[in-house]
Amino acid sequence: MEHDYLSDLDIAFKAITKNRMEARKYYRYYEGDQPMVFTYDKLVQIFGRSGLKFIQNWCAVVIDSVCDRLIFRGWDLAKGDREFREASLPLLQSSISNLAYEVHLDALVTGNGYIVLDIADDDSIVGYRNRPEQMAVIYEEEDPTRMAFAAKMWRDASDTFLNLYYEDEIVKFNGPLGLETASGFNKDYEVGANPFDKIPVVHFMTRAKELANIIPLQDAVNKTFSDMMVVGEFNAFPQRWAVTQADVSNLKSDPQSILKFPKGASDEENTQIGEFGAASTKGYLETIESLASVISVISRTPKYYFLPTGASISGDALIVMEAPLVKKVERCIEAFTEPWLRYLSFYSPDWKNATPIWGRVGTEQINSEATAFQTLVAAGLPLVTVARRFGWNEKEIDQMRKDIAEQKKENADLAAQALEIAKLRMEQNNEPEI
Repeated sequence: MEHDYLSDLDIAFKAITKNRMEARKYYRYYEGDQPMVFTYDKLVQIFGRSGLKFIQNWCAVVIDSVCDRLIFRGWDLAKGDREFREASLPLLQSSISNLAYEVHLDALVTGNGYIVLDIADDDSIVGYRNRPEQMAVIYEEEDPTRMAFAAKMWRDASDTFLNLYYEDEIVKFNGPLGLETASGFNKDYEVGANPFDKIPVVHFMTRAKELANIIPLQDAVNKTFSDMMVVGEFNAFPQRWAVTQADVSNLKSDPQSILKFPKGASDEENTQIGEFGAASTKGYLETIESLASVISVISRTPKYYFLPTGASISGDALIVMEAPLVKKVERCIEAFTEPWLRYLSFYSPDWKNATPIWGRVGTEQINSEATAFQTLVAAGLPLVTVARRFGWNEKEIDQMRKDIAEQKKENADLAAQALEIAKLRMEQNNEPEI
């Protein structure tokens, strides 16, 4: 297959440059390194030092509320190569937890998460999480679900590197630092074979960036919080004033002293004493709470993540409150299912028979779920059908079947033992006395 390397290089360079700017912006907000877009200069003037920020980071709450529920446990591979299923798959799944968390977090914060696969020194296949600011994936115009090629760009102390990943080749470019266009790369690029039969990049993508609609509200929260801190520093306590021509330089004010103002310098002058009242921070707190409520609605994050509820929440009320968040997490699971199957395809040819295994999305309500489970079974629905409706995977259902069979066998053995004991007692009771 022929490729236009230089044209693709230019496309990749522009795409990665755009991704880098967006990824850095969104990660700054997620990590709390947020710019003071309204009052920074005023804060420096008031407090007399630069670098001062007052931040309430709600962006991390919005992201973590979803990421903490995206628990990927691996794959249920009921069919296919038995040796891989029993030997290699458990090892692969044991190391997937941290990788899954990192790539899910990237996708939620920036809209894109990437895993690049490679061959290790021992000829094993390894997958590495790559930062979104380094990567770009270009899709076919005619088929937007099919990758045309992928690219990665990074720098060291002296050079810039860019790799193009195709299904059959990997092309490596290098150039000096500070490149502003793709034309600055050296023309003596290196073309090598791709050890896989597919582009060795797995792309996790969310349709809407979680923080896009939250950032303006986050800026407003930080501005309000900064104003409140200024008030707390300078206006949160009463301030006394006096109008007099007498010398008051020796007066000292503390909680246990009584201020004695001397008489005015002349009989015509009257000494005046007054007080400036303390400013309340209540209005600022109410504004912050109002903004937090708006963030909760827009991001579909339950309000108890932002504000104290004041009382315990019943199970049914909690289910209702979490319903929008649960739905959002389920959509993320749908979006991430195909990439995880693609990741498995690098390890097993039977990946199409696999089912990704995810942890529970909603908060576990044992009493409510047990009652609902029992009601559906009593209504005539098969036990297996009810278990699937409650999110059980096939592995858990198979284990339930085995447990039920073992329980029935134990019950039958106990019944047989009880019958033997009853027969023995009856025989003893029927024996004539001598």
